[in-house]
Amino acid sequence: MNRKCIKCGAILVVGENTTQRQLDNYMYTCKECRHKYQQSRHAERDDWRHRTGRQLPMNENKRCSSFLGVFVAERVLSHVFKNVQKMPYGTPGYDFICGRGHKVDVKSACRSHDGIHDRWKFHIFKNRVAEYFLCLAFDNREDLNPEYMWLIPGGVVNHRTGVSISVTTL
Repeated sequence: MNRKCIKCGAILVVGENTTQRQLDNYMYTCKECRHKYQQSRHAERDDWRHRTGRQLPMNENKRCSSFLGVFVAERVLSHVFKNVQKMPYGTPGYDFICGRGHKVDVKSACRSHDGIHDRWKFHIFKNRVAEYFLCLAFDNREDLNPEYMWLIPGGVVNHRTGVSISVTTL
């Protein structure tokens, strides 16, 4: 018997838009509808947290892990590149498309000291989607003064989980 998604009416096919476990547990919604539902629930939860003062929005919360990478770094980029097409938050693999049509993933890091060198560590996570990585180096988490910026072709670093650049290797 063919089961249909109770939201959009699509036929549920194991491996394509649902799993056998979900069908066994009478969860008759397709992957896309579940994803839309989860996104709306997260948005409602975040809105509630912001309204009640339990959590600051990302652009106001310097302690938020995404504040540096999303809010600060991408804002700096809009002043460096022209004709930037910014992707929605959470787009897998890249953050914007430059004026020449290249997919660019923005990485940011604050200076750290390991006892020998000052350096910045950028997490690449073997990203093969981005054609370029724009790495922004900041002095510290409190002041957030940009010190350096590197545009690295994806083919040079996309096979790595991370890149470390020290002051002595600039």
